Amino acid sequence: MLPHYQSIQEKLQVIESEIKTTTERLNNEKEKFSRYFDPSQAKTIMQEQSNRLDSHQIPIIWLEDNSIKASSESNSSL
Repeated sequence: MLPHYQSIQEKLQVIESEIKTTTERLNNEKEKFSRYFDPSQAKTIMQEQSNRLDSHQIPIIWLEDNSIKASSESNSSL
């Protein structure tokens, strides 16, 4: 009787683990679904998935200023 009980407990733990994993995945998918099908977020999602910007937005491109790095390195070698 005891080995049978242990076997059932192990199966139960496996099933509970699978339920937890599936529940987390389901909640994640629900969040995605509600976000993607929310009409108020359609514009934001289209911008995220494409390289196009709203006509009222200005793209900002960050550039590294190598001249500052080069001058600080040359000063540190003195």
